Amino acid sequence: MNKNYICYHRVSTKTQGVSGLGLDSQKQSTENYVKQNGGVIVGSFVEVESGKNNDRPELLKCIDQSKKTDSIILVSKLDRLTRSLHFLTTLQESKVKFQSVDLPSLNDSTGSLLVNILGSISQFERELISKRTKDSLQQLKRRGVKLGGSSRSTIAKMNHGRRQSSLEFKNRIRPIIQDIQKTGIDTLQGLCDCLTLRGVKTMNGGNWYPSTVRNYIQ
Repeated sequence: MNKNYICYHRVSTKTQGVSGLGLDSQKQSTENYVKQNGGVIVGSFVEVESGKNNDRPELLKCIDQSKKTDSIILVSKLDRLTRSLHFLTTLQESKVKFQSVDLPSLNDSTGSLLVNILGSISQFERELISKRTKDSLQQLKRRGVKLGGSSRSTIAKMNHGRRQSSLEFKNRIRPIIQDIQKTGIDTLQGLCDCLTLRGVKTMNGGNWYPSTVRNYIQ
């Protein structure tokens, strides 16, 4: 019997929402998952909102429809659903079914433990990002820069620039990885070794690790 899925896709900025940046890859990821695992998409919700805000209209509609239709909420990555550990555990306790494409084992016997671990990491990352932003604003203030919309806009542009550079680097690296895979090497460690032998460095100029390579082939 095919499972019913309701897809939930989220981006953090209006610019991403208008341009489709990030949304297209999320939709492709969830659609591929349903095709490969067997199932039917019975609904889809798109939201432009920060992951730290759990009072999201589209997410609430998604959860409500999930309960009414006994469907599984499907996201491309767990942090698209939320970055709050409390919110994740509340969903689990309320028996709302959800699945993340990048975590196929989410619903097995270790699923509950996995959600708690990853939820804690995601929440920590959110708090770390918030601290970095506050520290940046404090540094600008100490330099005599008047804080306000323009300063925050500058920081936002800097963050956007970093994300854009990361995306461009991924686009350069993926063809190299695909070329290596064509030779029959498909293990993460094997890909790491080949990239190192070719003299290819990570974006930060460091060495390759299996977890790093995984980010570029997902």
